[in-house]
Amino acid sequence: MPTDELITLGDPGRRLSQDLLHEPGGFTWWYVDALDEQLNGLVMIWSFGLPFLPGYLQAARRGRPEAPAEHPSLNIALYRAGRPCFYLLQAYSREDAEWMNNRWRFGDTEIVRSEVGGDAATRTVVASINCPLPRSRHRLRGTVRVTGPVPRLHPSLRPQPGSRHEWCPVTGPARCTADLNWSPDDGLEVEAPAYHDRNAGDRPFDQLGIDHWIWGRTVGPAGTRVHYLVWPKGDDQSPRTWVFDLAPDGEITRPSAAAPNVHGPTRAWFGVPYWTQVDLGEPGSVHTKQLVEDGPFYLRSINEGPDPAGEVHPGWGEWIRPDRIDLDIHRPLVRMRVHRPAGGNSFWLPLFVGPRSTRVRRLLNWGG
Repeated sequence: MPTDELITLGDPGRRLSQDLLHEPGGFTWWYVDALDEQLNGLVMIWSFGLPFLPGYLQAARRGRPEAPAEHPSLNIALYRAGRPCFYLLQAYSREDAEWMNNRWRFGDTEIVRSEVGGDAATRTVVASINCPLPRSRHRLRGTVRVTGPVPRLHPSLRPQPGSRHEWCPVTGPARCTADLNWSPDDGLEVEAPAYHDRNAGDRPFDQLGIDHWIWGRTVGPAGTRVHYLVWPKGDDQSPRTWVFDLAPDGEITRPSAAAPNVHGPTRAWFGVPYWTQVDLGEPGSVHTKQLVEDGPFYLRSINEGPDPAGEVHPGWGEWIRPDRIDLDIHRPLVRMRVHRPAGGNSFWLPLFVGPRSTRVRRLLNWGG
């Protein structure tokens, strides 16, 4: 099965159809990350039908898939010197979230995307964050701003809309400025290279024919380099490889790449295998420096890898195992990491959500 049947490239100039909100078991999410040379950074994901929410894939497996519109969510993870310092995954009711073309609302948080310019257009995303925290008198507040060129496909690349899983960069090489605080005396400021993309599909995530994948990106002065290694389900265990370069002006190209070679694997705490090095042939090698998120179906790492000119910079990476998402054995653990502002949360939620520095104090209701 060719890679293009597993994950296809969308058109950066085309808006996603809001009909996706009503595709049973489908999903759509928008992703932003930033990381500086001192390893201060953030990852933010806003979504309808995020596959990782407990119960969503289970409903589809039982023959009762639900609409993405019923499952809005917002995820913000913050990192200081390469270490997680704050985590939030909030699930909202349908009434507490909206998607209106280039504007989204999740509770009291609003995200707006705008565009200026002609042939050299610039796209900006501004998130005005205002999120409650479990068992805390404080809230996460602040602003995340990401600005970069509007991407455009090289004439050799053709978009393939309507696929089972469409991926698309939303900006070219970008800059992020973020100023967030979760108490009067604690917060995080970030000014760093950034990356922004989107993913969408019209069927359950574990029905895409994917056994597992590796994704990663590096941003440098020469642009952004993105790689996907996708292993299909079945007997063929050789990965399909995508490498894309996003030039400083936003043009997307696909450089030639030799067959990949992965080194390892080793296993994370929950047993998910990952590779310490991925050789991509001519584009160079990506090295896993440290895991910053470890779960039963998802890993996130800080990597080192080349930009399109071969200059090495820090970047983000992830591993996903779709068939391990929302299993009965893991679901209680995942529920401990999902905050529902309307209520119905795990007693243990403060240990996993909010600032790491106050998690025990909030669990014991000592304030924070």
